[in-house]
Amino acid sequence: MKKISLIFILFFALNNIFAQIPNQNEIKWLKENSIHINTVELGNGFTDLMPLKIIINNVKIVSLGEPTHGSSEIFKMKSRLIEFLAVEMGYNIFAIEANMAESYRLNEYVLNGNGEPEELLRGLGYWTWNTQEILDMILWIREYNKSGKGKIQFVGFDMNSYFLALQNILDFKMKDKHLIKILKDIEKNHFSRIKNYKKGIYKMPKGLNDSLYYSTKDLYEYISERKSYYLKNLINNKYEWLKQNAKLLYQYATMYSDFKPEKGFRDKCLAENIEWIINNNLSTSKIIIWAHNGHIKKDNYTMGGYLDKIYKDSILVIGFATGKGTYTAINKGELTSNPLVLPDTSCYEYYLQSINIPIYIIDLKKASNNNINCKWLFKDKTFREIGSIKKDLQFYKSNITKEYDAIIYINETNSSMPLKIEY
Repeated sequence: MKKISLIFILFFALNNIFAQIPNQNEIKWLKENSIHINTVELGNGFTDLMPLKIIINNVKIVSLGEPTHGSSEIFKMKSRLIEFLAVEMGYNIFAIEANMAESYRLNEYVLNGNGEPEELLRGLGYWTWNTQEILDMILWIREYNKSGKGKIQFVGFDMNSYFLALQNILDFKMKDKHLIKILKDIEKNHFSRIKNYKKGIYKMPKGLNDSLYYSTKDLYEYISERKSYYLKNLINNKYEWLKQNAKLLYQYATMYSDFKPEKGFRDKCLAENIEWIINNNLSTSKIIIWAHNGHIKKDNYTMGGYLDKIYKDSILVIGFATGKGTYTAINKGELTSNPLVLPDTSCYEYYLQSINIPIYIIDLKKASNNNINCKWLFKDKTFREIGSIKKDLQFYKSNITKEYDAIIYINETNSSMPLKIEY
């Protein structure tokens, strides 16, 4: 009987080792080091969020991630964090993974009430943000700005479109002959692209891409080199905006040309654009970044990795995770609600779901590789990462203690609520 008992004990011990199932001490550590969050909804006070002040510690930049681009509760939780960071900690710039030029139109709405929020939201050109959750967040920012309690800007930092950036430059109506010539070349290229789009041709010929690359490179370098000339006619912040729009054009053209670097080009551009936003606001400004986990994480060739090198201890990176539910994504050309694959024992989420707390945050900086009860956090596992397209393979190799400073876990999330299907 004793032999049989020993065999069973050995079997379960080995099974636990190889399956990497969290043991009771690991679960106890996770419970004791988690901060319980009561709700994801705006307007519910901040009692449960107050412990975050110690984690955030007034850093200049707080990055908020997401494991999918279509999870309702995660969007709501991020909106609630924006409310907390603005009201309780004075953060005054909100920056989202959306086209930079188009986002500044929404800034005019949240600051001054100019335009219709639904139309401006669609104008960002991202179906991912054209949802009820994001609209509710924008409306809250507008009301907060009207209240006189503070001001939050709404800005973007992506460069997936060049249309409005080009129009912004044209609106300057500069009389510089060489500049006018470059812009005419770019406009000619633009009209050729529009013709192709109308014919249903979305992959542009190499010659058209190369032409746009050389023209936008010439434009950006020319404006950069003639700063003293332009400052005779423009105040400094107008010149910087002119130059930044030229840079957006150059970034876009490079991304779709043969001159694009092999790795990390878009993320490098995102980081550069955030750096521009920071440098062109007051030195006391504090910024909240909203983007995918895959962009904010501190890794090689990611936006978060580039920002970490620049801002070091002045940036806090908060990743998000979910265990089960559904998410919105494009599936065979249509926007659909899709199932989240349940995590297996190789996933961080398998451990995170083990304490049966619906919503909580874990401060990864408090974990120690020398503590056997949280050693699993330092091991390479897999972590959910889904973009705008439906995926059946949803988990990818990760090391969350290297990539994030904290994780917010929401056990069950549902698909985001699109306002209108446009992508």
